[in-house]
Amino acid sequence: MDEWEDHQAFMVKSLRKAASYFHVTLQGDPVFGWRDRSIGSLVISEQGKNWLRVVSEMKQWVHEDWWEGYVAADALRGIEKFLQLIAILKFLYF
Repeated sequence: MDEWEDHQAFMVKSLRKAASYFHVTLQGDPVFGWRDRSIGSLVISEQGKNWLRVVSEMKQWVHEDWWEGYVAADALRGIEKFLQLIAILKFLYF
């Protein structure tokens, strides 16, 4: 398994952990974002259907300031977001 496959496996695991934490059920195949820096999936909860998105970067990408997809996505208005997710992932992985 190469570094890229390791990162993809990490992202899938992170999505599953986030779904478990939020007590939602993943539906369908997860969708990777640009260069696998995010992963998302339709989820079902007691409140209905939602989209769960997890963002992570590999250490060698941190210096690159030309990618701001997660910042731009967070700035979108009118879309309910799981605000606790960042704190949870820090707790789980750091």
